[in-house]
Amino acid sequence: MRKVLAAAGVLAGLALWPASAGASGGYGCAGSWTLEAGDHGCDSTVVISPGNDTRVNMLLLLRELNGAETTPEDHSMEEWQYQEYGYSFFDWQLLTNTLYPVEDTGDYPRFNGTRCQSVEQGGEQFMAAVARNRAIGAADRERLAEGRAALFEFCDSISGWSSRNTPAEFDSLDMPRNYSSREARDFGTYIMGAAAFYSGEWRGAKARFASLRGARDEWVREAARYMEARTALAEANDSGLGEWGYFDADDVDSGKADEASQALAAYLEAYPSGRFSSSARGLQRRARWIAGDASQQGESYARLLAGVDPDSREAVQLIDEVEHKFFFKDGAAEAMRGPVLLATRDLMRMRDDGDPEFNYERHNEPLLTAAALASHEAVFADHPELYSFLQANHAYYIDHDYRRVLQLLPDDARRDEYSPLQFSRQVLRGMALAQLEDRNEVGFWRELIEGTDRLYQRPTVELALALAWERAGQVDRALGPDSPIEDARVRELLIEYSAGPEVLRSLASGAGRTQEERDRAAYVLLYRELTHGDYASALRDLSVARADAPTTNYNEETYAPQIAVGAFTSGNFSGAYTCPTLRETVQRLSRNARDVQGRLCLGEFYRLNGFDQSYLDWPRQEGALGSYASYPGEAIPRSQFYSDIISERGVSREDRAYALYRAIRCYAPSGYSSCGGEQVPEEQRAAWFRRLKGEFGDTRWGQEAEYYW
Repeated sequence: MRKVLAAAGVLAGLALWPASAGASGGYGCAGSWTLEAGDHGCDSTVVISPGNDTRVNMLLLLRELNGAETTPEDHSMEEWQYQEYGYSFFDWQLLTNTLYPVEDTGDYPRFNGTRCQSVEQGGEQFMAAVARNRAIGAADRERLAEGRAALFEFCDSISGWSSRNTPAEFDSLDMPRNYSSREARDFGTYIMGAAAFYSGEWRGAKARFASLRGARDEWVREAARYMEARTALAEANDSGLGEWGYFDADDVDSGKADEASQALAAYLEAYPSGRFSSSARGLQRRARWIAGDASQQGESYARLLAGVDPDSREAVQLIDEVEHKFFFKDGAAEAMRGPVLLATRDLMRMRDDGDPEFNYERHNEPLLTAAALASHEAVFADHPELYSFLQANHAYYIDHDYRRVLQLLPDDARRDEYSPLQFSRQVLRGMALAQLEDRNEVGFWRELIEGTDRLYQRPTVELALALAWERAGQVDRALGPDSPIEDARVRELLIEYSAGPEVLRSLASGAGRTQEERDRAAYVLLYRELTHGDYASALRDLSVARADAPTTNYNEETYAPQIAVGAFTSGNFSGAYTCPTLRETVQRLSRNARDVQGRLCLGEFYRLNGFDQSYLDWPRQEGALGSYASYPGEAIPRSQFYSDIISERGVSREDRAYALYRAIRCYAPSGYSSCGGEQVPEEQRAAWFRRLKGEFGDTRWGQEAEYYW
């Protein structure tokens, strides 16, 4: 049997605890690209705030109050996660994988999530105890080994790992004549008790384990006593499971829950420092959860959070347990104990969507009032900076009293380093400066950035600085050669959504910090100039596009994203409608922006190179980076080329027919325009189709058109 590193306390496991419907985060969405976090979204930041996943706030507070100082050397993320979050945002899984990296071996525990999940390590403990007992002869040891092997096969059969149709038979293993000593018979009875436990035969399991209270072997006596308690707990848990396996605390048999609690207490009284005492204390938390005893859960979790090593993976497991089994259950609000739990709860209750009474993100709790927060002050007596930080969050997010925030959070932006709370206090102060349009805001961020040596801190301040410069109309400073903004994703967003032609041209011409940044600036510049009808500038700036640059947005071999700036020099220019190179088309449009063939050919370029519905045209969320500045002028969608040409005078029959054909095809097959612009009603599209088939039915385009959408 292969070695499994596990505590002896997990001799026999229950199925996984049912998941909570109130879990607060981890949806795997994109970063919001703003510092505002007044309501819970899809992302979290290293700034402790109401909008964070409650687990993130809990972990940051735990690391703060328990003095965690270690910082990982790198972010743990895939390329798609970087595109979504950059280095400023994360979800719970991404944060914990970064702070507590675990090597993925690809192995999945054989019986994970079933009562059999401990059968392997339990077998090792069992056989080690058999080997220590000198009263057990070789034949009995062999027979007991066979029993444990049969138990493993039994678990195989009931968990789906084995192709066996029926469970293994155990009847013969328990018969006294099969063993030559009482000690061996006791071990054999234990096997039968374990088999009954794994198969859910609670009465039989409890009877066999209870019969071993007078066993001669010390290990058997203690293990059987422990398993009595485990069996009682499993039975209580089972009483709350409905027809489809979902747990409902209201259905729990209270008598069985009390029996489980008493059995665990009895084991711990008999063996306070026993082999399974650590596990038994953990199971007491589960018993309280099953019984719905929120008050005792609050005390227990506050004590565990105060003692857990914040740099250990156990801290993550504990926080997950608190979140799923306690934080949002009925009665938990009144059972919050200790600064970590209460501060996390208070922040969650500051989420504000405009409804002061109840909302989904507050899990239907009323908005936290100043009086309610004041009533919690005694809990934070030893943590005055945490309490004033909670007051400042209330002033910012609920009262919108930004001067009060400044009073509560003095300027401390010249440290060499910042703990999670120290950093969060200063970022909230900077946010208040921004709301007050304080002229010292930029200087504050520039001072704060010097001490940001921990993971996620510097990118957060760089985002704040980028937002400040963007609001001030100074994107050139944010992207200039002396800018302290180094985060590539922040710079990308400024280039794509905020920069004007002069800044883009400067970056594309060589001022960009990397070739990728220069390519991005060139791509955005040329795209904006063409779509905004600035054809003379586009003709001049075509030279900034590298001839050897990629022509597609994804590498066909690696599927990695890339910048398709090469499309402007080497892309597809001519399709169903015969066109010259893009340069010649742009030359034609620079002489006459209403040139029919020029517009149709530019439309072909957009269509053939995937420029329709570009992400560059997606609106930015109000308040997010990229929403305070934009490229001057209005973009001209491809659909407008066609609608204008359809109605203009002096257009050749062939060109008008093609414009009609393409205007109709814009809606294939979804019925929604893929060419940008406002949605054209279906009756108008039908009229276009009738005209194309009637007036232009003898053209290639009239003959090819079969439907409208």
